[in-house]
Amino acid sequence: MEFRLLGPVEVLHDGARLPLPGRHLPRVLTVLLDQADTVVPSERLAAAMWDDPPPETARHQVHKAVSALRRTLGPAGDRLVTVGEGYRLCISPDELDLSRCRVHEDAARQHRREGRLREALDEIESGIALWRGAPLAGLSGRLVESIASRLKEHRVSLSERRADLKLALGEHGETVPELQQRCAEHPFRQRSVAQLMTALHRSGRTAEALETYGELRARLADELGLDPDDELQSLHRRILGNDLPAPDAASASPNPPPPAQLPADTGPLTGRRVEIETLDEILTSSDVPVALLSGPGGIGKTALAIHWGRLNRRRFADGQLYLNLRGFDTATPLEPLAALQAMLRTLGHRPESIPSDPAEAAALYRSLLADRSMLVVLDNARNEAQVRPLVPSGPGSAAIVTSRNQLTGLCALDGARMVRIGPLDRDASVRILSSLVGDDRLRGDREDTSRLAELCGYIPLALRLAGTNLASNPHHSPGDFIELLEAEEHRIGLLSIEGDPQAAVAAAFEHSLTALGPEAHRTCLRLALVPGEDFPDGLARAIMATSAAETDRAMSTLVRGHLLECHRPGRFRFHDLMKLYARQRAKAELSEEQRTHLVDRCIDWYIDNRDGEEFGNVLDACRAWSDAPGIWRLANTLRFSLMDGFRIFEIGAAAQLALANAERHLDIEGQAQMHSLAGACASITGDRETGARHGKAAIDLIAEHGTGDDSGRIRLNYGANLCHAGKMREAEPYTREALMAATAQGDKLLQMLCTSNLGEIQQWLGRFDEAETSLLGALELAAELGEPSVAWGQLIDLYGQTGQFDQAERVLDDAEKALEVLGESHYGANLRLSAGEMLLAAGKPERAKEALESSIALSNQLGQKSEVLLARCRLAQVESELGRPEEGMDAIRSLLEEINRGDDPELQLEAFDNASRVALRLPDHVAAREFALQAYRGFESFGYPHRQARSLLAMARAEAGLGAVSTAREHVDQALQVLVDVRELPEHAEARALSRELDAEA
Repeated sequence: MEFRLLGPVEVLHDGARLPLPGRHLPRVLTVLLDQADTVVPSERLAAAMWDDPPPETARHQVHKAVSALRRTLGPAGDRLVTVGEGYRLCISPDELDLSRCRVHEDAARQHRREGRLREALDEIESGIALWRGAPLAGLSGRLVESIASRLKEHRVSLSERRADLKLALGEHGETVPELQQRCAEHPFRQRSVAQLMTALHRSGRTAEALETYGELRARLADELGLDPDDELQSLHRRILGNDLPAPDAASASPNPPPPAQLPADTGPLTGRRVEIETLDEILTSSDVPVALLSGPGGIGKTALAIHWGRLNRRRFADGQLYLNLRGFDTATPLEPLAALQAMLRTLGHRPESIPSDPAEAAALYRSLLADRSMLVVLDNARNEAQVRPLVPSGPGSAAIVTSRNQLTGLCALDGARMVRIGPLDRDASVRILSSLVGDDRLRGDREDTSRLAELCGYIPLALRLAGTNLASNPHHSPGDFIELLEAEEHRIGLLSIEGDPQAAVAAAFEHSLTALGPEAHRTCLRLALVPGEDFPDGLARAIMATSAAETDRAMSTLVRGHLLECHRPGRFRFHDLMKLYARQRAKAELSEEQRTHLVDRCIDWYIDNRDGEEFGNVLDACRAWSDAPGIWRLANTLRFSLMDGFRIFEIGAAAQLALANAERHLDIEGQAQMHSLAGACASITGDRETGARHGKAAIDLIAEHGTGDDSGRIRLNYGANLCHAGKMREAEPYTREALMAATAQGDKLLQMLCTSNLGEIQQWLGRFDEAETSLLGALELAAELGEPSVAWGQLIDLYGQTGQFDQAERVLDDAEKALEVLGESHYGANLRLSAGEMLLAAGKPERAKEALESSIALSNQLGQKSEVLLARCRLAQVESELGRPEEGMDAIRSLLEEINRGDDPELQLEAFDNASRVALRLPDHVAAREFALQAYRGFESFGYPHRQARSLLAMARAEAGLGAVSTAREHVDQALQVLVDVRELPEHAEARALSRELDAEA
């Protein structure tokens, strides 16, 4: 079989051309031949078949195209094999014209190295003879056209190499026509122009050579706004000075040994399979491939570059060059001229003949590499200027650049492709530790080993240092070492090798930090002191004493240098170990006054920019700065997350820390606010006793000192504590005072909370009309603010209790639509609890069950114990209404055992009330009477007329069931008397109906 790419794509079998019908088959074959003997992903074949996004059936259609190609290839079809999600066309080099051309090129390079220029020229001529016209002629499509463009470049490069050899052989005059034609076809190709100028000058036509240069310079300026490159300008100067040596004066050694400069491999490379495959793709996909490995210090960039180079050394027949550019070493970074001189010496050039001009040295370097196949590894680059002169320009070479900076200019202007090198995954990190310490020693401590990898930040350098230290101390278990590393102040120091200052995480980070300019250095240290997993750009600007533009520039420098990561638009974070190191440096370099000022600026920013996204960071700051005066101001911002039911226990812990801080600093307002916050957290999580104690402490402080509650929030929270204790009448004046204070402050969010709490109080006290007005007002404020509100659930409760089920359903629909936008959290749980109770009262137990189970699931996630227990109360009654009263009674008795009678008396009464109704369904009239009596006594002491009436009616039904009709009638009459001042409720109708039943029995 013979395959051809160097012209129209063709396949020949026994000299006959095989048909390639359709549009897709030639494109698929082209891509497979372009990457012959390598696996081509099906996605790449799809990209060849369709320029637009491929159809949903692309994978299937690719498979069909490959199957059709197999049939077309006939006996050779079995060479097209499926490998995973891709395909490989297995052919020998002598079957593909492009491969044969490359064989001739390699032979030409070898002949030239050995000084046999004529033989080298013959090989190049043989390679050029394989070209049959424009490569891939007649095919279209973006991917195919990009391959064709690369092949065309290859053809021109071959012609230039042929011209170089002819010029070296002294065939100047006969080369001129060929060069003139190429320059006409490629008017901006400066290498061809340089060859033509050389041929003209050496043919005695110097004036034409200078005229050729002038024409190019004018053309570049007029059409592109550019000057000729440094190499061409240097040639122009040398021709002007008649300083262009004859070809036989070339100074290179005729047969220098192929360099093999790659350092030793550090051992098996773990966890970098994807990166190696990416390098395979980059470094074999274009004529002059350049890969930029970019990542922080210690991440393993150099190890990856060396490993790939050693794996692929046979691809580069003329050897491998390695140069440490010292961009981040303690020594001065290598200047471009010094780097070029080192490379030229390696390539066999005599030191005394190396140009002192950087541009001329770069031109000589590129010339020496032009016909060679070499891998150039440029390690530890500081900036683009160090790298550019050292990138090879010949088609057979490749370069790998490693840098802690991103060097985006190298990608934008020089065609490099960036490969970002990040931390390893957990499994790869554990494998590194196991390889150093030994599987037998780690096998019983897998969890500890994973934790050790985590403490090393999954950074290869840190992992190797930790593994080596652990291996050298056979009496230490991973747990022992972890215990040492857990202390943040010691971790960086422990990740080092004693006696080797360079074998340390600190050394890697120090080099990166030292390379920064003063402003970026200062910014790095200050940002490292900010607690939390990340921070927004607004906070960074707030804590720096420079302009926003200067701060942004400094942060961009940190991002480019991989000291900082912009992991989402506008949000930044450090790697854990880098942050620890920079924080240690900050504590050493920044004064206490500077650090205090930074803390104050952070607190002020968080107070002015309340955002749920900052919740975790604020918590971390409260813990990290628990000794800072006024930290309660920061903890107080967490109060707004209480409405979402968000991580209540952690907010409570932060409040306790801030309370202790305020007590140490004798800060009365801080103590009052943190007592109030801690009490709110305790109440929400079901610890009513602790909530009441903190609330009372806060109220006593502001009463004693006459200050500390300008907003009214402390009085609002204390009113809520009293409500939970069933003391609605005592709660009402505190809630009204809080509403007045919030209104005076213009705090509409607080007004909404006060108004909804007031509506709940009015509802429980039987003032339903007032409650409805308050709750509707709270919802108006919520809508104005774009906030969710507990008033939804409270209004549903009110409408359910008053029998207005249609209105209740409308509120439920509105609330659920709003929560789709605003999010579920605490409000979703509260809403579904109220909905469940309302649906139960409306005679819809199946829907009630669904709502209550949803409420329980959400409340469990949020740690809201009271809401879970109350929903379970309602579910017990649902089971009874669904015809399963025995299951309902089992559930309610189990629930009553869980309720701590001293902690939540209101919840206990709700359980008794529900239990009485379930018992009536059994029927167990004795139990029903006892449960109803306990509920009634509690509701009477609280002053809840609606609940009292419910309990009295349950007692009446129980007494009637036991035959005590007169006692039952007394309970009915008492229920109607309790409800005498209350608007018409379903209980009124129930009492009148029960009275008629009793009359009938009598």
